[in-house]
Amino acid sequence: DLNLAKQVLNCEESSIGINLDNIINVTAEYFKIDVSDIISAARSQKVSIARHVAVYLSRFVFPYSLNRLTSNLFCK
Repeated sequence: DLNLAKQVLNCEESSIGINLDNIINVTAEYFKIDVSDIISAARSQKVSIARHVAVYLSRFVFPYSLNRLTSNLFCK
C-alpha cells in the first residue's frame, strides 16, 4: 500500500512527496549504483534488479501504464 511505499522511500507527501525521480534516486542509493546506471541500457544483474525495483515501486505508487512509466523513467 501507499504507506509501505512511503516508508521504503523514507518520505511523506507533506514534506518531500513521492515522484519518479525520488524513486530512482532512493533505489540507486539503496543498491549503491549511479542514477545514470538505472536509466541506461546496462544489463548487469545489479543494475537490472535495481531497475526492476524502481519500476515495481513506480507501478505500485502511480496509476500509470507500464509503457508510460518506462518512457518517463528511461527517456532522460
